[in-house]
Amino acid sequence: MGSRSTGPGPRYSAINGPVLRRSQQMPVFWEILHREDKTNPAKTHEKGWEVAIKLLQETLAMGFPKLLVVADSWFAGEEFFAALKELDFKFVIELKSNRTVVGHGRRSLKMRVDEFFKTLFRHKIFYHGKKKWAASAILMFKDGKHRMRVVAVANRKGLAEEAFAFYATYELTWDAAKLWAASRDRWAIEVQFRELKQLFTLGEVAVRSQNAVETSISVAAIALTMIRLEQLSRVDAKFANQYVQPIPAGAIVRDLQLQSLACSISKLAKIDSKEFESFAKRINPGNFGRKPTGSGLNHKTGSGGQIYGKTG
Repeated sequence: MGSRSTGPGPRYSAINGPVLRRSQQMPVFWEILHREDKTNPAKTHEKGWEVAIKLLQETLAMGFPKLLVVADSWFAGEEFFAALKELDFKFVIELKSNRTVVGHGRRSLKMRVDEFFKTLFRHKIFYHGKKKWAASAILMFKDGKHRMRVVAVANRKGLAEEAFAFYATYELTWDAAKLWAASRDRWAIEVQFRELKQLFTLGEVAVRSQNAVETSISVAAIALTMIRLEQLSRVDAKFANQYVQPIPAGAIVRDLQLQSLACSISKLAKIDSKEFESFAKRINPGNFGRKPTGSGLNHKTGSGGQIYGKTG
């Protein structure tokens, strides 16, 4: 799960619900979260973890299996952990480095989690052949009700370089490599938010009213979901490897844009006019992605401009 703010101020967030992993990631739910308005304390406000639990309950009601829940530190909290345990969901969630450790084994402590891992021995872990270094421990956190397996991940073995991420789970028997692999699978959510911003300008909402902002977010989410469906339709069923690189969303969007442009030009070219007849002979959709200065592509129009395509 992941969330991102949008709009002129951080009043709205889009929460990306469960993602199915096969040959491609597919969002199951999108939810718009209204951020807390500190200028109006009386206004009702849903917390992010509460919305996330609601989405998970909806997936169960629809018959989805209990998949592993992976989330960033924005969701990390004892209330969320307890709710996941009650629903019997296994999880791997990123922790903030300032969480307070109060117990390790029989020892009572009071220190930040990043300080705890500064002196622990690191060992190699791999994800798709990429090496990282990790240390692992079973810890008890402040206000926590259960012990957690915590993994600190770093780029180097030497303790002089601090760990850049911390991940926690209630599954005490899981090793560091398994937690790291699960956390990396969450990157698909980050990719979706990046594509929402790059392809559908989600991060630059020009409207201000609540209804307009929600409409803008919803249209972008629907558009990206349609692109995901198109990516799934182009996956070769012969590939059993779930990590096969899909066709980039940007390439599909550009392809749809060119198809729309070619269709519009074809309709214009059917007009009974010598000008459009000449234009139809010059245009060639295969040259849309090429520069007009290429050999055989330059054709001056009556106004001195240039267009693509070879003459008939």
